[in-house]
Amino acid sequence: MSMIYTFQYPSGSYLMVTQNSYDASDDYANNGVIFTNYYNIWSAGDSPSAFKISISDPCFDGSGGMSCCTSSNPCEAGYGDCDTDDECIGTLKCGQGNGFDDNCDNSLLFVNTYDCCYEPEETGCDVAGDGECCEKIGCGLGEGDCDATSQCFGSLICGPDGSCDTPFTSDYSCCIDDGFTAEVTSCSDGTGGLLCCTSSNQCGAKEGDCDTDDDCISGLQCGQDNCDAALGFPGNYDCCYDPDPCADGTGGTSCCTSSNPCEAGYGDCDTDDDCIGTLKCGQGNGFDNNCDNSLGFGDDYDCCYEPEVTGCDVYGDGECCEETLNCGLGEGDCDADKVCGGSLKCGATGSSCGDGWTDDYSCCIDDGYTPEATGCTDGTNDACCTESNLCGIGEGDCDSDAECQGDLICGSDNCDTSLGFDDDWDCCYDPIADLWNAN
Repeated sequence: MSMIYTFQYPSGSYLMVTQNSYDASDDYANNGVIFTNYYNIWSAGDSPSAFKISISDPCFDGSGGMSCCTSSNPCEAGYGDCDTDDECIGTLKCGQGNGFDDNCDNSLLFVNTYDCCYEPEETGCDVAGDGECCEKIGCGLGEGDCDATSQCFGSLICGPDGSCDTPFTSDYSCCIDDGFTAEVTSCSDGTGGLLCCTSSNQCGAKEGDCDTDDDCISGLQCGQDNCDAALGFPGNYDCCYDPDPCADGTGGTSCCTSSNPCEAGYGDCDTDDDCIGTLKCGQGNGFDNNCDNSLGFGDDYDCCYEPEVTGCDVYGDGECCEETLNCGLGEGDCDADKVCGGSLKCGATGSSCGDGWTDDYSCCIDDGYTPEATGCTDGTNDACCTESNLCGIGEGDCDSDAECQGDLICGSDNCDTSLGFDDDWDCCYDPIADLWNAN
């Protein structure tokens, strides 16, 4: 087969010719680019006699097969298949090993498992800094400090303390590649068969079928007949699972502690000190009972979570919470409960904010009340509201103001019968709001 050459005229137009129709005897090189002085009738209308030549690169579209890119033939962005960064030109990186496995453009000839070179985002998190870099913009391979896998690009995960190279110190955690590409395992519903999870196609939690722990990503173990039939798995399939008892509620209440802090989604926690880094505990932050019950957590379990960065934790123009509508604990300035996250409430002016705030600001507070868990919304319990189960607006039956949340008071025969309450039941209500609406 004759080699195909692409001639680029100085005007920018191209012409493809075979080696048989071209005499390379008058070629010359300039700065690594091949030119030729040879031309014939197909140069008519394009008067200069120098033409740039490039041989069609099979790494451009996958026709070069696996490992087309090598350290001696490094590829440019979008070309593949590569296996390491050394197989990419300059500062480009290979999708494999950087959390972007199988990133080639399938609309060309690349197959689904091919990895291509790409231009990495410059994050500035490749040097030891204030410890908040990944949280702010996300991190690539070897960058830090990370507190949760959600702060790492692609399928990278956040490694343990000490997972960084110099110049990071041993108390930093960096994003690492564990060899797992969750998007391509096809092991999430049993359709991948009994040999779906392998050491080269490691599975995540609740994926199978696995045979050994080596078939699971780092930290997970292979179970026995433990796959979820609701997802489509046969009863005899084995799935990878997280042996950490805080991952699914088997560790019981208070599984997470300050000496055994948990990652996002793990529980049960009681305070923020029970969570890793900047993660927060659902309890005390307006997100009580936030654990995933499908994993086995009880309805009243609280899990660690990644808080939204609102920027409302410092003294500002007084409009921050109104703009974000999701202020966290101690953030302000708030004017109503609706601008506070979860079940947090807008506190009193002058006393609800911490240091650094003036006395004319109000901040979001946690009053210990979780409206989702009262069970007092439909009249099924005539002793539902208590001093340890404070009721919200429209909830009952209450017997005194002390059984109502915050400044709410207990009414008299005022519950909404359309919700299931009897007509002589008493519900908590907001007297200020009712007065305002009456006027």
